[in-house]
Amino acid sequence: MIERFAWHDPNWHELIERKRSGRFPHALLFNGAGGTGKAQLALALSHALLCQNPAETGEACGQCKSCLLIEAGSHPDLLTLTLEEDAKDIKIAQVRELMSQLALTSQYDGYKIAIIWPAERMNINSANSLLKTLEEPADNTLLILVTAQPSRLLPTIRSRCQQINFTLPPHDMALQWLAEQRVEQAELLLALADGAPLLAAELGESEALEQRSTLFAAFKALNMGKNDPISVADIWGKSEPTTSLRWLMSWVMDMIRLRMGGSREMLANPDIEQDLQRLAEPLDLAEMFKRFDQIAESLRLSSATINQQLLLEETMMSWARNR
Repeated sequence: MIERFAWHDPNWHELIERKRSGRFPHALLFNGAGGTGKAQLALALSHALLCQNPAETGEACGQCKSCLLIEAGSHPDLLTLTLEEDAKDIKIAQVRELMSQLALTSQYDGYKIAIIWPAERMNINSANSLLKTLEEPADNTLLILVTAQPSRLLPTIRSRCQQINFTLPPHDMALQWLAEQRVEQAELLLALADGAPLLAAELGESEALEQRSTLFAAFKALNMGKNDPISVADIWGKSEPTTSLRWLMSWVMDMIRLRMGGSREMLANPDIEQDLQRLAEPLDLAEMFKRFDQIAESLRLSSATINQQLLLEETMMSWARNR
């Protein structure tokens, strides 16, 4: 059976109730913070809809032929579309291929389901290609778009989907789940992940904390005038730029919180609170908000096809100029 997380229960009950009442749409948009398992729930929902003998609660039986095919990843009526290896965008050719498969008759006389994740990574051409299917859906066809950045989707796509909004799980529930996964430093990792448990677990399984320490040491040296922007960008360039810029945004937001009198409990980086406090002291709030916006723009550009090293260098030079 595909795991369904406890914090998704409200979303699950809403979806099952829509199905029972005959108000199920042809397109759903799962929207909410990354690292909370939205794609997992999309799979669990697809499993339930394709099951040939679902339980009264709406859960898949886990034993019928459809369930066994889904468990094996080979159900012909369940399609998934995501980024190709090393690609930054979901391409139009991928969407066209998906649409051609959706147009085929269901092999089990039920739904044809396609999950698109992360949906915000469709480029303008692939998004426009998807629109035709959204505007003229075939019978018993369901599209599930999963995104953490709905603003990057075309308004015409958003308007043709019923949105299901996901919230972060309660703190205690997230910590309990991390404990069940035997994740060490769960409290810190959950804070660093802004409350997203799956992201926290992912951070715990990688070298993220070590990379973060290296990046922060270089950033602190830049602020203290002990290192230059190009050298710092070279250090940062050894890590994935998007991840590095997310760390930087997190630090600057915590600096803003500290300048506004926020408590330790409000911080995403409580383990470096004192360092962030010292970095924030010479800056006024308006300047920090301006820098935050600049970093947010750099983060947006980091997912585009541009020179990542130059982007990091410009980010660090901009920070140093305003120090």
